[in-house]
Amino acid sequence: MSSVVSLFEVSEDIEWPDVSVGGAPYWTHRTPPLQGLSLHFAVQCTDRELGLYLQSLLSPLRVDSPEVHVYSLVSQSDGAVNMFFNDAWIDRLPDPSTAVDRLLQDLNQKVVEESPELLLFHAGGLQSGDVGILLPAPSGSGKSTLVAALVRDGLGYLSDELMAVTSSGAQLLPYQKPLALKSGSFELLCELKPVLAPAWAEFAGEQWHVPATQVGTGSVGQACTAGLVILPHYIRGGSTSLRRLHRAETFLSLAVNSVNIDAHGGQGAQLLGDLVEQCECYELEMSDLNEACRLVFSLLAN
Repeated sequence: MSSVVSLFEVSEDIEWPDVSVGGAPYWTHRTPPLQGLSLHFAVQCTDRELGLYLQSLLSPLRVDSPEVHVYSLVSQSDGAVNMFFNDAWIDRLPDPSTAVDRLLQDLNQKVVEESPELLLFHAGGLQSGDVGILLPAPSGSGKSTLVAALVRDGLGYLSDELMAVTSSGAQLLPYQKPLALKSGSFELLCELKPVLAPAWAEFAGEQWHVPATQVGTGSVGQACTAGLVILPHYIRGGSTSLRRLHRAETFLSLAVNSVNIDAHGGQGAQLLGDLVEQCECYELEMSDLNEACRLVFSLLAN
């Protein structure tokens, strides 16, 4: 983890472009206010095209209320990018594409830190009508791929990585960061490959960052009541099948994938129990993505 120092402590070592836009020195682009769960923020850049690209990725998070925090990205003549959160230095990244990845990674961390009142999970989330679907699983389970395919096929997108549950009514809250698809998903979801303007080509890295609004007919979901928990588990070359879970299995799986249940004490365990009690719970072993989607839709049809 990089040491956190003030922007002002390192400002002498940073190349500040001699530009001024709207009376704000150095920044050629600033996003509208954005919100990820309880984090209110904006992003400002010295590279206008980088700022516009990040705004396009984060557009589903746009809100009318003012930002409280600001990410600042300062591009250097050697191609590197210095990144700050408020006046604290985060990192020096070797190129813009790495800076995009790092900002989205840090954003997830800051959202967790700013949302202690919510019960948070490593999970994907989807909406089907009034029903919220929670897909808790660790990295590498295939949940982002499954979420992307289900949104493509018509479900509403809540998140592909971090899901929040309220302390009353087990409501799922959207955190509509761009979907992050790794190379193993590219062939399966080739139609979701981002089409970038020439000026944005250098910002594309090894992952595809895809805003929900560009995925499919389901697009962006809304806060909804949890009704279905599905634990996805990718098995290369295996079968694709659903298995109904006992409540105790689901409770333990959710607890393992919780980000902050310990901070909620007994109330967290009670909320987790209430969530399990009100949901139908399944494990989804998947090798064939289309078959996995069909099985999920079959649950929603019952």
